[in-house]
Amino acid sequence: MPADAAAFSAVTLTTAGIAVVGRRIVDQEPQPLAMLLDGSGWQPIALTAVPSQQAWLASVTTDASGRIWAVGTRLGSAGFFGSLVVSGCAPA
Repeated sequence: MPADAAAFSAVTLTTAGIAVVGRRIVDQEPQPLAMLLDGSGWQPIALTAVPSQQAWLASVTTDASGRIWAVGTRLGSAGFFGSLVVSGCAPA
């Protein structure tokens, strides 16, 4: 992925490293992006729910069990923007 195709919007510490979220451009549309910086470098974070519509993540945190939670915005099928909550994310 070219560096100019991604943008990070939030960062948080996790038990495994540093997590960042944002968006990447795929086929000229924004898609959610979540990455973890651990001892071996950058790793993708597998999102438990990835919308098929245009979406991006704006904020991230961890809960007491260490799971990553992220919020953002998505474009729904009716053409309206709505809230997006992705919970229970775990490093890939």
